[in-house]
Amino acid sequence: MKSNPKGEEIFKEYDKTKTLSDATRRQMINILVAEMTESYGRIPPTSVRTSYALGIVTLFPYLQDPYSKHGYHGLYPAKSLRLRCGEQGCPSSFCTYNGFRKHLNNVHHHDEQVNTNQEVITQTQRHFEMES
Repeated sequence: MKSNPKGEEIFKEYDKTKTLSDATRRQMINILVAEMTESYGRIPPTSVRTSYALGIVTLFPYLQDPYSKHGYHGLYPAKSLRLRCGEQGCPSSFCTYNGFRKHLNNVHHHDEQVNTNQEVITQTQRHFEMES
């Protein structure tokens, strides 16, 4: 980030104010995401994303989230971004909607189809549509 001209501006603002404006924070995230995707592809591994988040709070300690265990939950919340199953007694969570949908179909035997608007229509909803 230091090799990027905008990166230098980010460090100067942080040194001066001990915080970053919303615009500067977005700029920093854009620089780091571009760097990360260039090095690791479109979807970098979780370990890389976590190490980048840890790197941010190491370089900018005043940006740490005081309510999270490692201080970077606000930058990369990891597992809380996952889709949760929600069926009683099922602890499963998923990174993608397709994985979530396959789980519902295979494990809980939900009969679902996706229409052109990408809305999930259950068998009951289809029944009511046929009657109208």
